[in-house]
Amino acid sequence: MSPERLPTVSFCTLSPEALRERLAVIRDEVLSHATSSEVLPDGRAWSFRAGEARRAQLEELVALERECCGDGVAFELSASESGLRLAVRGVDPWADVFRALEPETRRRRPPG
Repeated sequence: MSPERLPTVSFCTLSPEALRERLAVIRDEVLSHATSSEVLPDGRAWSFRAGEARRAQLEELVALERECCGDGVAFELSASESGLRLAVRGVDPWADVFRALEPETRRRRPPG
């Protein structure tokens, strides 16, 4: 394992079917509204326009995910003048779970 890569871990308590459904909802109903995304050394982050409805949606998502994700996964929701930011840390940024959250055209891992 190279030093810049985190190990792939099993961190979800959902059944495979429930996980597929949850990922589809997150991808289609939440992340489709992201204005940008960022690969972090230990996860991924997405930015959103500010708004009470979007903030409530992201807070609900974070609460749901904290129930079924392992202890090593951290969810960070922050607000600034430029909008909202959701970061998920503690997971290899190229893990299958993140690739499943990307639109079909962007699911390939970069070379290297």
